[in-house]
Amino acid sequence: MKGRTIVAFVLSLIIFGFIFFYGSTILDMLNLGNDDTIKGDDLAKGNEIEQRVPNEIFFLMVGVDENSQMENKDQNTRTDTIMLAKVNLETGSADVLSIPRDTKVKINGEYHKINAAHAYGGMTLTLQTIRNFLGVDLDYYVAVNFKAVEKVVDAIGGIEVDNQRRIVIPREKVDIPAGKIKLNGKDALAFVRNREFDNGDLGRVDNQQKFMMNLLDQVISPGNITKVPQLIDIYKKEVKTNIPSNIIAGAATKIGNINKDKVNFHTVPGQPVNEGISYYVAQREETLQLVEEIFGDYVLTDAEIQKQNEGDIDEEQFNDPELNKEMQWQNQY
Repeated sequence: MKGRTIVAFVLSLIIFGFIFFYGSTILDMLNLGNDDTIKGDDLAKGNEIEQRVPNEIFFLMVGVDENSQMENKDQNTRTDTIMLAKVNLETGSADVLSIPRDTKVKINGEYHKINAAHAYGGMTLTLQTIRNFLGVDLDYYVAVNFKAVEKVVDAIGGIEVDNQRRIVIPREKVDIPAGKIKLNGKDALAFVRNREFDNGDLGRVDNQQKFMMNLLDQVISPGNITKVPQLIDIYKKEVKTNIPSNIIAGAATKIGNINKDKVNFHTVPGQPVNEGISYYVAQREETLQLVEEIFGDYVLTDAEIQKQNEGDIDEEQFNDPELNKEMQWQNQY
């Protein structure tokens, strides 16, 4: 049972950006090297990096490409998956908000797709951008190399999915037929990154969310208990986080409360537009209402916004349903 629990939480890190380990022995095995380079003031004036709500973790999970092919090995890549998550250790529940990678936001005063923030300024600018976009007190992150998906799937012997549409990528020798199929690591990575959907990035987000739940179901099966050391090794090589080790260790006492049936997925409401550049434009009222409902304890007050000198949320980043859509798009793009 203990081994099965460890497997479940190793996967939870890779999926949701958070991991709990049972006992100090496993923590020692991990030899956690947390990122302590980001300071509170780096994210907002007067901000302190802290656990805002007891027994709860609020963090950003991003999937990034390895940059081994880049000329500059230290160069940042664009984020390919962006999810904001809240895990409550007392209730065992979690809420995960997917932010489409094409979401139009201001980065350093200019409009870009939200996934560009990481390329321009790493995790610091990514956290800043999402704080300003959604008006939330976001301090923690977990960055997962996409190679982790491939390695985890191969480690557990493949993953079964219901593929809605054939995926063909000749240059990578990928051909995944429609229907129920078991994927190896390479094909699983192609599956979660596929963008060939009638509704664009929204279809991709939905695919990723379903994939994550399938992966969770399969990795915690009794047959995968023996894969614990291999999964831990994947974590050490492919995951980076600034969640303090003491918070992770403290979460171990709440391990039995976590329940995958209490994991709720959401997506930033909006719509795709194309005016030379394809964007996903969030709907202001619906987005802020959703954020208030699921992350209410982390929404910045007017006083906090003023203190941090960030200004109010930029309304131009959202689609105002009261405006004429054609005129609005002409003005925004």
